[in-house]
Order: sequence, then C-alpha cells, then structure tokens
Amino acid sequence: GGFGAFFFPFLGFRPPLFFFFFFFFSFFFFLAMGHGASKEAPAAPAAAVPAGFDDVSGDGGVLRKVTTPGSGDALVDRDIAIVDYEGFEYPSGRKLFAGSDLSIVVGDGSMIKGWDVGLTGMAPGSAAEVILAPEYAYGATGVAPVLSGAASLKFALTVKEKKGNSQAVRIFTDMDPLLPRTPESIRASYTQRQEERRLELEETLGDSMTDKVKRWLGSLYIFGFFSEGAPWYLNPLITFPSILVVVAASSFLLYGSGAVTLERTSTAVPAIETIRKSSTIDDIEDD
Repeated sequence: GGFGAFFFPFLGFRPPLFFFFFFFFSFFFFLAMGHGASKEAPAAPAAAVPAGFDDVSGDGGVLRKVTTPGSGDALVDRDIAIVDYEGFEYPSGRKLFAGSDLSIVVGDGSMIKGWDVGLTGMAPGSAAEVILAPEYAYGATGVAPVLSGAASLKFALTVKEKKGNSQAVRIFTDMDPLLPRTPESIRASYTQRQEERRLELEETLGDSMTDKVKRWLGSLYIFGFFSEGAPWYLNPLITFPSILVVVAASSFLLYGSGAVTLERTSTAVPAIETIRKSSTIDDIEDD
C-alpha cells in the first residue's frame, strides 16, 4: 500500500492492477496501429506482362510471344538447334546484334541464361519474341561499351532446325549430328565448299603481284600440325633461315672478339729412325 500510495497516489489502486491495464490497452493500441499501417502501405503490384507474352520463367524474367508456330518435337534440354536471331535493347529498341545459322546446344550454358529458357519449348520452324530481364541477360555489369549494366533485352528468335540431342547418343552418327553423313548432305557440303572456293578466287583476281606472293608464302607450311592462320613467325621459310643467320652471326662475333682462338702447335714429331736408335741404346745399357 505504501509503495503504491507513494508512486501512484492519484490512481487509487495497487501497481499490479495498473500494469495489467497498461499492457492491455498498449497491446490493442499497437495492434490497431499496425493494421492501419498495412492498409496505408499495400504491397507493390507485380510488373504487368505485355499483351501476347507468356511468363515462361515463372518469375517475370523471361517473357515470350510466339509469332510463328512451328511443327515437330519442341526443343528440350541439350537439344542441338540452328537459330537465327536479332537482339535489341529493351524498351528503347536499339539494335545491338544479329546472326544467322547459329548452332547452339540448349541448356549447356554457352549462351546467356535467357536463351536457354526462351528456346525451351519452341518447335522447329517457329519464331518468337523474347524479353529478358537483366538477370537473364548480361546482369548488372552489361557489355561495355555496347550495353550498359542492368539492361533488359529483346530478341527475335527463329528455330530453323533441330539436329538431335547431344545427350542421346545411341549410335555413332548421334555423336556429331552436324557432320554430313548421308549422300545428299555430303554432296551439299561439297557443293558449298566449292562455291566458297570459287568466291575466294574471284576476290583474288584483282590482287597485285605482291599480294599473290604474300599469299603464296603464307601457304607454304611443311608440317601438318601448322593450321591455317598460324602466326607468321611459325612459317619454316622464315624460322629456319632466321636460326641459321643467328647462329652464323653469333659465331662471327665470338671469333672476332677473341673469345675463341685457333692456334697450331709447332712441336716436331721424332723420326722413326731416331726412335729406333734410342730404343737400341737403352736395351744395350740395360744388358
């Protein structure tokens, strides 16, 4: 009574009862404040998916809209596909890169993550627009100076052909599906190589004699392990003469500086008769 009367004379009741009412009303007060705050600050809505696009990654990172349907078995992990592509910065639309007849293996990690996700499920002959968030493209670093960090991309992808699966090796031909093996594919590959050679010859018709000599010298490799386009200093026509010149120059410098000298001794060799006489005298003295 004395403690409560000293500290709480205006309440007219003991401290335990005071603390009970204090915590009781405080609990409901903070509960009401928290409920009001949740109403005042609702969670931000997820980014809207553009019309016609599907969220194929499940987290909004890869959006795809099929513009041309294909036919046949859809691409799955480790499928080998021939792809045409165009890449743009999104949403500015600035064109960054393009290519055709690109051979890739879906899901092997050789391309950016968004390609593996976006191509999975596309059938041969199909075309699609794919929007990639930065985490599915080139991340926060980008590709300086072409692409800034944390940039989204938009690709136009066309699956021209499916060449089998790199993991489904059942027979020898499955080990390299891109290698021509049938008579038709071998004939087509040979025709393509002949056409490429013809175009190369046409490009060289206007070359000067100096260019022709340089090209001829560059083609003279006498060792089979020298591949086309090897550095110029690996050409034997340059390497071997250079070694001979270095050795000859080193020998000349050593001889000229006096570090190496050549001398002939003048000690006479005794005649055979002198040796015989000396041997006879020695024998007589011994006796």
